[in-house]
Amino acid sequence: MPYTLSAFDTTTFPLKQPCAMSISPLYWGNFVEPMANLGTHKTVATYLGQLLPAIGQQLGKPPETYLVDPKIFKKLNVKQTTAYLETFVAHAQRAECIHLQHEFSVFSGAYLPHQGIQLFSHLLTLLAKQNLSRPVFTTFHQPPTLLQHPLKLLEQQAWKMMVTHFKPHTVHWAICHHPQTYQALIESGFSSEKVCFIPYFVSKQTMQQYPIKPQLSNEVKQRLKLKPTDTLLGVVGFMSPAKRFEDAIKALSFLPNNYKLLMIGGTQGGIASGVEQPTGKEASYESQLVQLIYDSGLENRVLI
Repeated sequence: MPYTLSAFDTTTFPLKQPCAMSISPLYWGNFVEPMANLGTHKTVATYLGQLLPAIGQQLGKPPETYLVDPKIFKKLNVKQTTAYLETFVAHAQRAECIHLQHEFSVFSGAYLPHQGIQLFSHLLTLLAKQNLSRPVFTTFHQPPTLLQHPLKLLEQQAWKMMVTHFKPHTVHWAICHHPQTYQALIESGFSSEKVCFIPYFVSKQTMQQYPIKPQLSNEVKQRLKLKPTDTLLGVVGFMSPAKRFEDAIKALSFLPNNYKLLMIGGTQGGIASGVEQPTGKEASYESQLVQLIYDSGLENRVLI
């Protein structure tokens, strides 16, 4: 059976009680919520909350997993994080396959952004050295938008070094779920043969749990006070500049008046989850969207 772990040396860092969740067959992550609560933590956790049970089914039993408290990880400096990663690699010794989750905020701590990219690159180097035949997959949840920023020179140089891991004849493979991310990875230097594009999907279990009801469309329109002839479009997710909600608003102006736009999600970590107030940047972005709606004369066609 594949060997599966998800974090680090329990004698070095205080860990919560291990729970039955992982990804086949070794997962890097820093989420501490139980499986039932993963969806309330952040977007990647929601993704994992649906993916992990399916992989557990394929393995035949829940793989062994250790989870680390992210509050500890965010306080580590470069030297401490390097030791942290080396301990993780030691746990990976018996793994036959590894799947990492990459999101820029995951690899961040008491150091600069470009150092976070360097640390992730160091992790890839260690895993490749440990076993030259074992495949290592990394799911990239964000495109490297930093490459278009003129002031992000250090981050761009660090990214170029990291990209060398995803060249032909290496053990590393990239996975992405959005065409924009796929294109951005290729343009940033990834070999096309090393990037696997897997579109987002709705699981069979979710469809069974929430079956589509024929009358649901009319119920939704009635609750939103829309006409039966209206066509409702939707954008789901927290309001962040990276998600470019403004593109949907601008596109709506080219469609007939019976097309309406519903934006669901609020600001990250605030309105949607009720955990904390949105940051100034996110609150400002939401205000900009509202202003754009009114400037475009779409106040009667956009619902937030």
